[in-house]
Amino acid sequence: MDYEGKATVKPYAAYNQTGNSLIQAKKAFADLSETHKKAYLPKLKNIELTRERAMIFIDGITAGEKLTVKQRELESYRRAGDLDKMEASYHSLSSLIKRQAQYLYKVHGKTLETRFLSSIKTHRKKYLRKPGWLSH
Repeated sequence: MDYEGKATVKPYAAYNQTGNSLIQAKKAFADLSETHKKAYLPKLKNIELTRERAMIFIDGITAGEKLTVKQRELESYRRAGDLDKMEASYHSLSSLIKRQAQYLYKVHGKTLETRFLSSIKTHRKKYLRKPGWLSH
């Protein structure tokens, strides 16, 4: 995340490097004495948790990017006044939101989750408030 709280970077390199390091750490961990295992197990679990959170964060950014593309498509049809394509795009966006929600809701931390979801929901709701834009 940048300093303004915008999720802009997918940390693939760090995620992959952490995975490789985690494999090596687990191999070394297996050779430790029981006393040392007790001491290092919480640290190993913390690394695993941090890596899992990074994966969820990357998935959340990717889901948000897919939704942004659909939002822009919907907006372009609205500006063009093409109600048929706009309606189809709206339903496509709604379906995508349902499919991608699992990734967005897993993002660690309420603040991050709120930031991911607020822009999607706000944009979508404005179409629901405009009468005559969608037929059912």
